[in-house]
Amino acid sequence: MKRLIYLAFVFNIVGTMLLTSMVHGQGVSEIFGSLNVKGTPASLSVDSSVGIGITSPDQSAILDITSTTQGVLIPRMTTAQRDLISSPVTGLQIFNVTTNQHEYFNGNAWAALAQGITSENFIFAFTEITQEIASANIFQEVTFENEVAKNGWTHSTSVNPEDFTCNQAGVYQIEIFGTTQKTGGASTLFELIVTLDGTEVAGSAFGTDLDANNEIKIISTTVVFFATAGQVLNVEITSGTTSSEIMAPSGNATSHVSLKFGITRIQ
Repeated sequence: MKRLIYLAFVFNIVGTMLLTSMVHGQGVSEIFGSLNVKGTPASLSVDSSVGIGITSPDQSAILDITSTTQGVLIPRMTTAQRDLISSPVTGLQIFNVTTNQHEYFNGNAWAALAQGITSENFIFAFTEITQEIASANIFQEVTFENEVAKNGWTHSTSVNPEDFTCNQAGVYQIEIFGTTQKTGGASTLFELIVTLDGTEVAGSAFGTDLDANNEIKIISTTVVFFATAGQVLNVEITSGTTSSEIMAPSGNATSHVSLKFGITRIQ
């Protein structure tokens, strides 16, 4: 049975005999060369699989593109041009020439396609001094005095060393590990959370009971979160007594750390 392609636009044919058959065989239409489609609105309605560079497109695909010498070029634009797209649909993709990366709209914001761990999306930082609870049951930000890497995030060890500023929107995973102890007072609960712009990141809360004096407990938590460019991340701690603290490292600070964390971009 023949299938029709309905053209609801004006098109320009560039080259030599580009459109060889409007309806060919079992509903397969072939276009060779370049097809420049213009018009508002411009629509192409096909009731079967469409193949480019192949006469028998896979029926499980709405579009089957085959080539050993060329690639697919999606729309390229600057960040400013991207932000002018009105009501982008979830899954919309572009290539951002400002950031030099492929991006998609995730339903809330534009994000880069998954890159894995690279020099542009990983940070590792740690504390070097004992940090005591200043006020019971009030969260306070942890100061990070050192760092091994800070790619993709902005951090200063001298100016607001508790702040980590996200440079690029994406989905991240943070892993925190360290030790805490109570030096006096009654039994209490030690708590740690991660915040973005002062709001607790869902799933980041960690707590452990400190019973005996000088008892050492392990701090360990992992959480996945979404951050946009410009958001500030902090690690915050609290306890029911001011006698609780994050322990100071012993020996070489780079090998015996009191609190360390790494952020990896996963999407």
